[in-house]
Amino acid sequence: ICVTINLLAGILAAHQRFDLINLVHSPNAILSSLGPLCVLPFSHSIVPIVALLFLLHAVTWLVFLAMCMHAVPKLVRRMRFRVAMLPLLVGFGFWVASSSLVCMMMSSFDRFTIAALASMDAVSYYMVPARILHKLTIVPWLIIGVLYPAFAYSLASDRLRTRMLFDRGAKATILIMFPIVLTVVVFARELMTLWVGAEFAVHSAPLVQLLAIAALFEGVGTVATALNAAAHRPDVHTKI
Repeated sequence: ICVTINLLAGILAAHQRFDLINLVHSPNAILSSLGPLCVLPFSHSIVPIVALLFLLHAVTWLVFLAMCMHAVPKLVRRMRFRVAMLPLLVGFGFWVASSSLVCMMMSSFDRFTIAALASMDAVSYYMVPARILHKLTIVPWLIIGVLYPAFAYSLASDRLRTRMLFDRGAKATILIMFPIVLTVVVFARELMTLWVGAEFAVHSAPLVQLLAIAALFEGVGTVATALNAAAHRPDVHTKI
């Protein structure tokens, strides 16, 4: 259900119906967090919590399906299995899955490397700022959530518009992230002192500054990754 929910949301995104997506995703996210809390006064068993979440996702799936049929009426009339599309979908899916797998491996590889070359204390000094600054990637992901379907559409119809969209997406990412990164770089020690204490800040502040700058570059790179994927070249990201 969770996988096909994303597929249905992707259909709406392809038709630029982000209003409908937010209309469903927002209450779904809230209820997914609050639902289990509402069950706790009556039961501490995992079964009713899982059942509630399953019901919530099932309702979300049905609502998305109804929205897709309303937004794209020909979806129902022309729905059929196309064997010729399988190689394209399997190839695209392989590279997207491979990219996700590589990212998962790399997200753990750094701490193992630091532990092997330095010490477990160094891992602590690294992981706290790394986890905090990883949240900065929310900014480009919010932007490419809108840009990705727009890239796919414009690449098929107007490539000059694709260039304009990429330019605006990259600039928007920089304009939003730069003030945050600048603040973090300038006040790294003060912020870490407030967060985890002065002794920890002495060791981690330089890492915070470097990782903040890296996050800015990664944000712009995320927009480029979305463009490659929209151009049916997700393999580029995986190989790099």
